[in-house]
Amino acid sequence: MSTEFESAFKLGVESNPVFTGEDALVPLAMVPEGCEIEGLERYLPSPTRIRQYVTVATVDSFIGYLDKFAHPTGAIFANEPKSQIVAVLDYHGMAGEAHASWCTHRLTLDLKKSREWHVWRGKHGLSLTQAQFADFLEDNNADIVHPEAASVLEAAMHLEATKTVKFRSALNLDNGATQFTYDEAVEGKGKGTIKVPSRFTIRIPIMAGQHPTDIEARLRYRISDEGGLTFTYKLANPDKLLEDQFEAICVNIAEETGIVPFMGTLD
Repeated sequence: MSTEFESAFKLGVESNPVFTGEDALVPLAMVPEGCEIEGLERYLPSPTRIRQYVTVATVDSFIGYLDKFAHPTGAIFANEPKSQIVAVLDYHGMAGEAHASWCTHRLTLDLKKSREWHVWRGKHGLSLTQAQFADFLEDNNADIVHPEAASVLEAAMHLEATKTVKFRSALNLDNGATQFTYDEAVEGKGKGTIKVPSRFTIRIPIMAGQHPTDIEARLRYRISDEGGLTFTYKLANPDKLLEDQFEAICVNIAEETGIVPFMGTLD
């Protein structure tokens, strides 16, 4: 003989079936007041599905994880503004081939800009005093590949040594450098000149863990009415460089995994 609850449950299922868009029956349960339904999945030998969210920091780790745990229905989503690439290893199957998935196995590549990029991008477009620019060049001289690092370091040392002089004029030379003429304030020192490259090239990784990229920088100067000298450098198209680097990473992932990323955000 069935209980009152069992009778009500049977009547509810028979009179109110619930279907999805594919006419698949969704299981329901009627729970008496004060009672709860507790899942028993944790007592099984293994979970009923993979629930795993992994974050890696390098492209190689991202590709390596996909190679090890790839699934035929896997999909990749690339979000350039956030510098993130997300792979859903158990994504929904293609239309007409497989049913929907819970998408609970995800891998995120959280790309970080390199230390060198932060350093050079941080001073991009800023006005630097003669001493500040000299210190900056000396601290980051190893990143400069053209002109030769030694010549740039020499120019920085000359700038530091003449930070108290009064500059009078500047002349653009045929070799791409700028020659600054100054007057020495100390009696008997007379006049002098300094040559500083008007353009230079740095070689740094844009994203951490990626191969270095050659980036051209244009150097600008200003001589004040009092004879002070300031410098400003600008990297060539820094925003475009970031976009190109992200696109290159997506191409690399597609070539190595056979999965072409979708450009967009996964909610």
